[in-house]
Amino acid sequence: MKTQRLSLISGAVILALGLSTSSLANTTSSSIKGEVVGPLGNPVSDAVVTVTHVPSGSVKTVHVGENGVFNLKGLRVGGPYKIAIDSEQFKDADFADISLALGKPFQLDVQLEANDAMETIVVSGARTSLLGFTNERGPAANFSQAQIENAPAINRAITDIVRVDPRIYVSEGNDDGDTIQCAGKNRRFNSFTVDGVRMDDIFGLSDTGLPTNRFPFSFDALEQVSVELAPFDVVYGGFSACTINSVIKSGSNELHGSFFYDYTDDGFRGDSIKGDDITWPEYEEKRYGMTLGGPIIEDKLFFFAAYEKLEGSDVYEGGVVGSGAGRASDFVTQAQVNDVISIAKDLYQYDPGVIPSELPKGDEKFLVKLDWNINDDHRTSLTYINSEDFDTKDSSFYDIQLASNLYKTQKELTSLSASLYSDWNDNFTTEVRITSLSVDNDNAPLYGTDFANVGIKIDGDRAVTFGGDVFRQNNRVEYGVDTFAIKGNYYLDDGSIITAGFEREEIDVFNLFGRYSESEIIFDSIDDFRNGMPSSFRYENAATGDVNDVAGAWEYATNTLYAQYDFEAADGLDMVFGLRYDEYDTSDKPTANPLFEQDYGYSNAQTLDGVSLLQPRFSVTYEFNEDTVIRGGLGLYSGGNPAVWLTNSFVRTGGKTFSTRDAGLEDGQSLFDVPHSGAEDGRPNGPGWGIPTAAYNDVNSNLNSFSPYADVNYLDPDFKMPSEWKLSLGTTYTLTENIVSNFDILLSRSQNALMVKRGDLDPVLDANGNHALTEQGFPDYQSNRIESYAVTNADENATSYVLSAAFAGEYDNGVNWTLGYAYSDAEDIQGLVSSQAESNYQRTARRDAQGDMAATSNYNIKHRLTGTLTYKTEFFSGYDTRFSMFAVYQSGEVYSLTEDGTGTYARRGPVGELTEDGLVLVPGAKRNGEEGPSWKKIDVKVTQELPGIMEGHKASAFIVIDNFTNFLNDDWGVLEEQDGNYQFSEVDDTPFRKQSASAYEIRVGVEYKF
Repeated sequence: MKTQRLSLISGAVILALGLSTSSLANTTSSSIKGEVVGPLGNPVSDAVVTVTHVPSGSVKTVHVGENGVFNLKGLRVGGPYKIAIDSEQFKDADFADISLALGKPFQLDVQLEANDAMETIVVSGARTSLLGFTNERGPAANFSQAQIENAPAINRAITDIVRVDPRIYVSEGNDDGDTIQCAGKNRRFNSFTVDGVRMDDIFGLSDTGLPTNRFPFSFDALEQVSVELAPFDVVYGGFSACTINSVIKSGSNELHGSFFYDYTDDGFRGDSIKGDDITWPEYEEKRYGMTLGGPIIEDKLFFFAAYEKLEGSDVYEGGVVGSGAGRASDFVTQAQVNDVISIAKDLYQYDPGVIPSELPKGDEKFLVKLDWNINDDHRTSLTYINSEDFDTKDSSFYDIQLASNLYKTQKELTSLSASLYSDWNDNFTTEVRITSLSVDNDNAPLYGTDFANVGIKIDGDRAVTFGGDVFRQNNRVEYGVDTFAIKGNYYLDDGSIITAGFEREEIDVFNLFGRYSESEIIFDSIDDFRNGMPSSFRYENAATGDVNDVAGAWEYATNTLYAQYDFEAADGLDMVFGLRYDEYDTSDKPTANPLFEQDYGYSNAQTLDGVSLLQPRFSVTYEFNEDTVIRGGLGLYSGGNPAVWLTNSFVRTGGKTFSTRDAGLEDGQSLFDVPHSGAEDGRPNGPGWGIPTAAYNDVNSNLNSFSPYADVNYLDPDFKMPSEWKLSLGTTYTLTENIVSNFDILLSRSQNALMVKRGDLDPVLDANGNHALTEQGFPDYQSNRIESYAVTNADENATSYVLSAAFAGEYDNGVNWTLGYAYSDAEDIQGLVSSQAESNYQRTARRDAQGDMAATSNYNIKHRLTGTLTYKTEFFSGYDTRFSMFAVYQSGEVYSLTEDGTGTYARRGPVGELTEDGLVLVPGAKRNGEEGPSWKKIDVKVTQELPGIMEGHKASAFIVIDNFTNFLNDDWGVLEEQDGNYQFSEVDDTPFRKQSASAYEIRVGVEYKF
């Protein structure tokens, strides 16, 4: 047994730092392990360890094994706990004020004194709570309740917390919500669980990586959060980037609760950036909520409930020339916009709305958790979450969007989880969990789905657009996730642990994606719009004319088996070996397309059924001396592949959706001169409201057939489960009594990485049998089959590495600080930026249309430096004043230098002409070889405690300033990026200034706790 200074002081400091040990996958609990020896170091095999959770009164007792080792699992996160060690041979020991971290073993190694000692050993949590940081296995971040409450979390979201880790990048410039990117990986490869319920964006549409527009439950309900980049326990799965686990607070024997309210408006925003004045439209935003917890039956049954509501808006940053808007046009005038509106009203009988100012948003979320101490050996918990939210969004390449082009995304999430923790004897424990999650995601144009999307150009540039966005004209997703998991732990007398388990996750998906179902009409000028003379037209629908018939629905499941052996190979040397096996099964198949099979020689109706992967894991932890722990591990991981990429195969079969670009117009003919069909009841069958009858009939003529001109999405018949090897090496070193450091290296290498290729392209060979080049110098391909997009595996592997260092200090004078740095060099094969196969294929910058060369990842941030500082004092006796700060410096996002267009390939034909639909690297450029401007900012929070209305109650007032740097100087804290979605830029393009992220924002609020 090693009793060392590292284990005595580093735990609390590391919790402040946010770097922690590994934890159990999707865990909602914690554990205590340790060794009890006598005065001479001999094992005390007769000792009894009793652990009491003070708030709930629950008690667990375990007998120490023959080697003096004990283990207790399934314990509530947090505390405080009391631990009593009773021995007939030696003096008893008591420990108090112990706090447990989420999924992180609390190491308690005790040397008892002889019976003739003066008194029982009593140790307070001021020291023993620091014992928790041992047995590290991989790079991770752990955040305590205190960190969550004190952080300058202006969004009241988990992103405000995890960004402290320098390896975890939060993309604050994303207009559709902050995005978590771990170690340079795609957000879609993350996993997020809440009390065991998987709550990541399983379908794959959300920019935030969550199934909701914002955090799906009250921020005040969080007990603890952990982030794992390479956990080597085999219980982890369903991700290849990182897994984020969180646990909800529980009730106790005392009634406790809280209430908060905060507020901001346009007057609390920065009014200039780099000398440029900002004109914010009038708006206000308020949030409020409450929590309540307590006993239903003392020492037995407890409840905790939380509620939170948001009423507010975002800001539309577009505007005409001279408007002062954040993205003001440099060529569209108000007079031109007025002209477009008048034409739409007078000639098309449609009110397109005006230039918007506010983008309303809101949410309402409920949470209830019950904890039941069945007896001393069994306890159970039940958690229910319901969240309803909506955002109003703009999404267009046009300078000006009128209000009718905005869309509203409404999401409802409901989840239920039940867990049972059982101690069958001193050697065997089990955990059983059943969860259910449902998500309903509706995306609809703000003015309805009965009018076309209209785009108007001025001098060749996209100027004004109105009518329903083409991708939201009919767009709804519903999915459900049901899981069952059982895990057993068997503790051997020598302290070794054998863990084994089974999990089954069932997912059912419904996806209605009726793009262009109300049509898109493009005009090259305002005069062409007035005359009804389009330059481009597109209509796509089911041949029945009912857009609901284009929907795809299917179910699939993942079955998992795992086993693991955790043992101490030598004094201070802990090793873990394990295997995890995942297998998909499904009985649903896409509709088979006979034309496709005739062309390709196999069916498009391929599925994941039977695809499997064996994932070995190994880790080692060595306590080198009293100041140093060394850790390392190697493991294979898979998961995080969104269902949308596979659902496309059920939608785009060549027989569900049919498209036409022919409006049936003769040369010089106007839309006003041709008949229209398909308008909704009560609407005129004219331009915009209806579909030109020639186009309508063209699509309907495909009824009960498959089209040789409709592209097909399919899964490669030889598809293998994508995976990633992770190799980690790190150390924790105690520098002084108050400062701890962490150093980590994380290497990863993809294996069978998922990518999208054109299935119909074959290389064109020259006279010598070599791959020919086009006139532009690209490798030449020809389409010889029905156009298709295959979800397949890359032949090449992508390699990534992250080097990180972190330091944390904690002092008795109320000062705590952290400092972290990460260097990242991450690669990928494709950025996989879209939910559509076609877009994923086109939005990869390259010079070889079918190449799968590894290059810098779309999500790589080369340098990232973070720091936190908190200071607590009492300006007023008995009432804390707390200052909190978060600071970050980071390299800019990467992007590619691309040509004005790219080579595309016609169906069954040679190379087509250059278009704007793809990304071709300029000669000599590398994909993501450029780096945008760096960004640095500071956020601050000041909290002042105030008297409560009753004894034991406390109120507080707080102010949070996001981007305090910009508050100090309008040249500071300015975020500039290239195109934030696809990471590309034409030569000489200048970065976009992200106004919302660059201008400071202030929120003020109050809180009351009892």
